[in-house]
Amino acid sequence: MDEKKQRKQDFMLINKEKELIAYERRNLELEKKQLDYEQRNLETRLQEVEKYRDILPSAKQLREMGVDFHEIIIWPLTCVISSGTHKSARTESIVRRKRRFMGTPAAK
Repeated sequence: MDEKKQRKQDFMLINKEKELIAYERRNLELEKKQLDYEQRNLETRLQEVEKYRDILPSAKQLREMGVDFHEIIIWPLTCVISSGTHKSARTESIVRRKRRFMGTPAAK
């Protein structure tokens, strides 16, 4: 009788260990998926940085000079309109919307 109880306990212990191993395996698989996702995300971000690597020093210098990114975006459009070479209603409308969106005062 004691031998039967011992076998039953051993069998239960083995089953619990199997469940624990299965649980740990699922957790490891989830962690691997998360790491794979993060690696792909990082690789994508690195590719994006590589595209702009040449202009990064210039961007840093402009930022140190106090030039805002939004000012850089609106500048070419403002130059075109101010020069009078291309005064279309569409271009002016775009510049006005950008200025309104960015809080930039209108050019006089």
